[in-house]
Amino acid sequence: MPELCDGRLDELLKEAASRLATKQPPRPKDCTLIAMKAAPANPTLDSKVQAKAQDPKSVMLRDPRPAEKKTGKDNAGPGWFGIPKTDPNDPELKRDLQILHMRGTAIDSKRHYKKESLKAKVPRYAHVGRIVEGPTEFYSARLTRKERTQTLVDELLSAEKASGKFRSKYEAIQSKKASGKKAFYKKEDARFDTVEANRPLPGAVTFTETPQASVMQPSKAPEPTRNSQAISESDPVLRNLEFFSDFALRAAYYLKLPAFGPVPLPRITERWTVPRSSFIFKKSQENFERITMRRLVQIRDGNPETVQLWLAFLQKHAYYGIGMKANVWDFGKLGVGKAMDAIDPETTEAIDSRWNHLGQNRELDTVEKVEEFLATVRFDKDSGKRSEGERRFLQTQWKKDEAAKRKAALNV
Repeated sequence: MPELCDGRLDELLKEAASRLATKQPPRPKDCTLIAMKAAPANPTLDSKVQAKAQDPKSVMLRDPRPAEKKTGKDNAGPGWFGIPKTDPNDPELKRDLQILHMRGTAIDSKRHYKKESLKAKVPRYAHVGRIVEGPTEFYSARLTRKERTQTLVDELLSAEKASGKFRSKYEAIQSKKASGKKAFYKKEDARFDTVEANRPLPGAVTFTETPQASVMQPSKAPEPTRNSQAISESDPVLRNLEFFSDFALRAAYYLKLPAFGPVPLPRITERWTVPRSSFIFKKSQENFERITMRRLVQIRDGNPETVQLWLAFLQKHAYYGIGMKANVWDFGKLGVGKAMDAIDPETTEAIDSRWNHLGQNRELDTVEKVEEFLATVRFDKDSGKRSEGERRFLQTQWKKDEAAKRKAALNV
């Protein structure tokens, strides 16, 4: 290796200094909060450009925290009652949406729907629920357990089985296609033969019931065999009646009583016709009508003490305009008559004291009371009241005699 002289060393140092001056300094990766813009690579730029590169305004702040990915919410929030996010892969939801898109042809063909609504996209947040009936609705309006689990497709198929709309449409289309052909005339002949076979003979008597039913007692529905407590509530205002029926059911629920109802009972209609007013309006009449609506609530197999507590609670918190009537049935032991014969002696004495006031053999001192009453000042001769009565009697008799004399003188 040749030896380096001083001149050669100076040249190497100058070349290294020039390379360092032109080389861009390395920038650390996420190690500082402040980053400077790099200086221009060309060393021949004028001083104005270099001064602009070193301007303090070009300093920018770097956030050391990593950027978080924005994720969508799982539900719509409390403002929309927490509706969950729509799952596009749910098969039941897909089938229901297809039925909704086909509602113009499959469900309700007589109603017009806009094409834009049929092409609408699935919302981001959606939920398919069920309608729950109220506690005061009639029992025939409530859904069974099997009907509650039905989807739109099941409901559509069940409605089709009940109405037979699609079947009748299909048969009409097939009959139209087969019109004028051999199968069409064969079907018409078979239908005519069926009608003729089912037609009754002329003069035949048709009984809706058996002839023996006219001489027998009418059939009745079987009576309930289990003990029950029934309370019927009546009110001319339906809203108050529904409110108090719901209140009675809630009270029975918290008392753990098996409550059934409310069952609507027949309405009671009362009418009155009265004179409108006296004097000149006496001949004009006015009609009044009162319609009372009733509901029945039943408690079956409840503890008698709890039932009495429930009735007392309803009576204490009775609602205005509501009338209540309760019928209670209880089971009794055998030999109730013997238990009733064994009456408490104190009760017997209390009953005897009451029975002494009845009947012809009364033990009260009635005669003594009458004599004492007649001996009072009111009937005493010295009081002057009897003499005053005699004077008025004589005066009345004298007036009658004078009137008779004047009448006789006029007749003469």
